[in-house]
Amino acid sequence: MDVIHERVAGIDISKSDIKVCVRIPAPAGKKNTRAFSHEVRTFPTTHSGLTAAAEWVGSAGVSVVAMESTGQYWKPVFYTFEALLGTAGVKVWLVNPFHIKKVPGRKSDVTDAVWIAQVTACGLINPSFVPDPITRQARMLSRAREGLVVDRTRVKQRIHDLLTEAGFRLSSVATDIFGISGRAMLAAVINGEADPVALAGLARGKLAAKTDGLIEAMTTFAGAFDETTRFLLKTQLERLDAITADIAKIDAQLEVVQAPFRCTIARVITLPGAGVISVRAVLAETGADMAAFESAEALCSWAGVCPGNTQSGDRRGNGATRPGNPHLKRALHQIAEAAVRVKDSYYQGLYQRLKARMDREKALMVIMHKILTAIWHMVRREQEFNPTQVQARPMDAKAKARAAQRLTKKLEGLGFHVALTDAEAQAA
Repeated sequence: MDVIHERVAGIDISKSDIKVCVRIPAPAGKKNTRAFSHEVRTFPTTHSGLTAAAEWVGSAGVSVVAMESTGQYWKPVFYTFEALLGTAGVKVWLVNPFHIKKVPGRKSDVTDAVWIAQVTACGLINPSFVPDPITRQARMLSRAREGLVVDRTRVKQRIHDLLTEAGFRLSSVATDIFGISGRAMLAAVINGEADPVALAGLARGKLAAKTDGLIEAMTTFAGAFDETTRFLLKTQLERLDAITADIAKIDAQLEVVQAPFRCTIARVITLPGAGVISVRAVLAETGADMAAFESAEALCSWAGVCPGNTQSGDRRGNGATRPGNPHLKRALHQIAEAAVRVKDSYYQGLYQRLKARMDREKALMVIMHKILTAIWHMVRREQEFNPTQVQARPMDAKAKARAAQRLTKKLEGLGFHVALTDAEAQAA
């Protein structure tokens, strides 16, 4: 097999140490029967150990260093090699373990390192996307915020469960029991108030007009809110407030980290359905300039919002989407859900047409693909959203034939006899 990179290094990473294989051309000699030599050394994952490994690899004159993305263990290894060797022109690659899966047989950390070096030398793998330091910080904050939102939802569900167990049906009347009125009622319950009339008197705004329903919903059996229930309710509400405060702190820090990209964020927000939080999450995953993706198609493929290709001979698979980046897909899903609700927008019209022939999630996946494509063009061209550039294109002859066939089949299924006449040909 042709060799693309003559001097490479492969790294197998574990929790406590790394195995580094340097693959370089073998020295000329009669006793040497191999074109390339391999040398494997073990280094600890401490800072001094990683520094020594990087210096040894650099002294060998390698041009590419490849390593697997093993959990979180790859990060200090990658960052150390990038800092020490990247400035010298050495390419440091993070590769997908699925792409370099070793053939069955003997397996050890040493053979894995040798295998990574071999497939890298032959050009059989491509590097994964590793963002720049600023984007890494934004990504850490965005994902931390995402986790806190999930935690907050769990805490709210626990509070709902406590109230349900006590027969306190406030959620059946109030849309949000964590609003101003709901929190006032819950605080009163924690303080020992059990009179439903007094609790209903705490309602504000539109909820105040539902006094009778509130009294009925908050009438519980005797002893429903005992000391233990009130204690747990108070604890969960305090945790809810603490998580909400942490989310606000992360939002403020994320704004500081992404300050250099304010103009880009402002442009992308012009997209229907896009909000500040979701746009920040998208740019934290893709990079603010999206320079790592040569086209919108490449970005959509990496994100996992385009159909898979499983064709073999005359057989074509179901075209299921790839796993992609779950954090990016979650942010795109939020934008898509909002975009299809924007009245008279292109995305709403497209979604309604798609829902007529496929299920809701598939239709939303198409909208996510369209939105991510638009974001790539907006970022790369430094343009705001222009509705005229995403209008539906006129159907070609093949698309017209497919639409006519689909609609004819529907009418025949309803008991009609259909005869189609080409209006343009008849007019001619």
